[in-house]
Parts: sequence; C-alpha cells; structure tokens
Amino acid sequence: MKTIVGLYQDSSTANRVVQELANYGIRQDIISLVSDNARDDLRGTLISEGVSSTEADAYVEGVRQGGSLVSVQVDDDATNDVVQIMNRYNPIDVHSLRDSLTRSTTRRTTSDEPTTQRTTPQRTTGQQATSGSGRQNKQSINEQGDMRIPVVEEEINVGKRQVEQGGVRVQTHVEEQPVEQQVTLHKEQVSVERRPVNRAADASDIDAFKEGTFEVSERSEEAVVQKQARVVEEVVVKKDATDRTETVRDTVRKTKVDVDETGGNVRRGSSDFDASTFRTHYQSNYANGGRTFEQYQPAYQYGYTLANDQRYRGRDWNDIEADARTSWTQSHKGSAWEDFKDAVRYSWESAKNKVTR
Repeated sequence: MKTIVGLYQDSSTANRVVQELANYGIRQDIISLVSDNARDDLRGTLISEGVSSTEADAYVEGVRQGGSLVSVQVDDDATNDVVQIMNRYNPIDVHSLRDSLTRSTTRRTTSDEPTTQRTTPQRTTGQQATSGSGRQNKQSINEQGDMRIPVVEEEINVGKRQVEQGGVRVQTHVEEQPVEQQVTLHKEQVSVERRPVNRAADASDIDAFKEGTFEVSERSEEAVVQKQARVVEEVVVKKDATDRTETVRDTVRKTKVDVDETGGNVRRGSSDFDASTFRTHYQSNYANGGRTFEQYQPAYQYGYTLANDQRYRGRDWNDIEADARTSWTQSHKGSAWEDFKDAVRYSWESAKNKVTR
C-alpha cells in the first residue's frame, strides 16, 4: 500500500478531491481529510506513512495556516490514477512550502527522501501530490537540460525446430504352417514260385546244369522333400512430407509514454491555456447536467493539448478522434469518453486555429 498526500488551499477544494476519489472507487474509510484544526498526531502519522520529516512539518504548517490535507492509501496499480485525480485540483507545492518553512525556522539539512512527482516531465516545479512510499521511479535532468525517457519495444522472432511426434515400427518373424501334397511312389517286390515240369532236357538245360548263384534286386521309390524360398510380397515403408503455414500468436511489450499537462494554466508553445475562457461554454451546455465545471476542466484542457500536438496539427476531428479516445481512456480512468468528448472537441476546435505554427 502507498499513502498519497495532497495539500489544498481551502476545504471546498479538498472536499471535491475526496468526492472524485470516491467516484473513482476509493473507499471512504481509507481517505483522510484534515482541515483548520490539525490533529496533534498529524506529523507523526505522516512520518509513519513514509513522508519525510521536513515535508510532514510543511504539511502541518499548511493545515495550521488554513489549508486542507487529503491523504489516501492505495495499491500500487492505482497510484498513478490517484495522483492524476489529486493533481487536477492544483495542490499546494509542498517543496516551496517546505523550503519556506525551513528558511524561517532552522538551517538544518533538507531530507532527500523521494516523493512522487507530477507526471508532466516538462515541469520540475509547481503543485504536486506526494506519495509517502517513496518507491516510484525518478528521471533526472542532465547538464543539457534534457530528460531522457527510454522507450523499449520487444520484437518477436519465430524459428523452427524438429520434434518427434510418432512413427511406424515394422517387425518380422517366422511362423510354420503344415502343408500336404500327394505323390505316387513305385515299389518292386521279388517272389519265388516253383512249378512242377516233366519234359526231356535239351541242350540249354544241359548248359544250365551246373552250380551258380542268381540275385534279383527289389527297388522302390520314396518321397524326397525339397524346399525353395520365393518372394511373394513386399512391405514398403516410406515417408511423405508436407508443408503447412501456421500462425503464431503471442504478445510483445513496449514502453508507451503518455504526457499529460496538469494545472489550471498550462503553457503550450506561444499561447496559454486559460480555463476561465471555457466557463461560458460550460454554462450553456453542461451546467444543468449534474457535473461541476472542475469536472469538465480536464476535458477542455485535453482538447487544448491535442490542438498543440504536432501529430494532430492540420487534421480533421474525425481523423484524430480514435487516437484521442484511446489516450483519454488510458489517462482518465473513471471518466467516460462519451460524457466528455464534446467538450474536448470544442476546446480542440477553439484552440487549433490559434496555435503558432
């Protein structure tokens, strides 16, 4: 949590600040308003919330002299919005008040504890709301009088890599299956038969009338199995490659610098923004709508700033409205564009012809 502190000239202005903070969504129980009679423990309370001792003395003296002190505790993400709201109502410059108080009381060394500065980088003095946490970033002015704010932008580079998503595994194994085939086999068998004969022997019989041995062989066929391997099928494994176009979606970050002019009278170029010149337009168009002139003043000032912006000079309102809406929404949270765009346009058209080119 951070404590944001602002000192205002009168209680009516401080009450308007409290009301706008409530409209933004800040709970009433974390908003403190101290007017004419400063609490005895105000200094100690401010110091415990992170405000330096010299600035705490300045705030206490400011309240004693009739000012009104508004303080609010907020989360880090709401700090910028709360500071912008409080700065719209021209808080007293605590640094000038602190320096004046220091010179009139003692010559002690001024504390250098960090405070939350106004968001407009062109101005280093003027009214400001102070953050008691002291943790916001600060940019310093160099010897040439420049403040350099780096604008960082990310780029996206999309590459490719190979990943394994699956495939095919091919395995081979051998199996046996029974087969049958019929074959005709030839077999010989020798038999001996004795036949009775009664006849006279002739010369051939006389020649055979001697000892001898006769052999007759028996032959048979048996099945002979031969195997021959034949290729009957091929299994072909191949890969088909295809290309596809894929859209890669991601986010990249970049630094965006929004410059908002603050205060009642803001100098731009050779002309001054004078809020009082728009009161007639406010009375004629918005006075009966329930909003005060102070609520419309940021819209008039915003249109004046657009007219003095180099990017929008010489262009029509229809050309710049989209950019104007985006910037307004980002820097004026809680203020609907549709409620204030007509006031912005009126100020823009009134000022664009008066800009020194």
